[in-house]
Amino acid sequence: MNAAELILEIRELKREACPPHRSIERLDGMLTEFVRSGAEGPRPDFTRATRGLYTRLLLNSMKDDFQVVLVLWGPGSRSPIHDHSGTVGMVAAYTGVTRETKYTEGATGPGGCVQLERGGTTVLRGGATTPILPSDGMRLHDMANETAGWSATVHVYLTPILDFHIYEPSTSGYFRREPRELWFDAENAWRGLTGPSPTASGRAAR
Repeated sequence: MNAAELILEIRELKREACPPHRSIERLDGMLTEFVRSGAEGPRPDFTRATRGLYTRLLLNSMKDDFQVVLVLWGPGSRSPIHDHSGTVGMVAAYTGVTRETKYTEGATGPGGCVQLERGGTTVLRGGATTPILPSDGMRLHDMANETAGWSATVHVYLTPILDFHIYEPSTSGYFRREPRELWFDAENAWRGLTGPSPTASGRAAR
């Protein structure tokens, strides 16, 4: 499955309006196949410039009612702890090794700050996946590439994320929720991963 075909599959999943847990099951199969196919195809261009901590490439169009994002992680790069604006989705390891740690909000402190309770840590490699579920207590996470090489992950958000929150540590031991707008370094970046164009009709243009 190439990037264009993945976009078409997710578009069809959106049309079916499955319950969240069923959507997660379907996404797991799609991303597993996509990553397996990608292992035999072209590698992402890790030399692309970025204006942030890591490179976000939107594989589909901003006009779609979902987002498929390829994130490129340089050696030592990491994200802040953040939420996902209530969307259902999934993250898959595309290449290299990336570490994910999940968190849940605890007590509220002064100034609206919150305590965060650390959950489990998962090493994402070889197509491993991790879900994003609003109903999951561990709905916050951070991600990092703690290796000396580049890595890439694929993120699917079934509802587009326009803004979200990062959690900044304060001197009190609590975390401040800071609003952010989601940005991308490129749109329609599926072209860089080969494949026919994903058209609105549901068929790949040749």
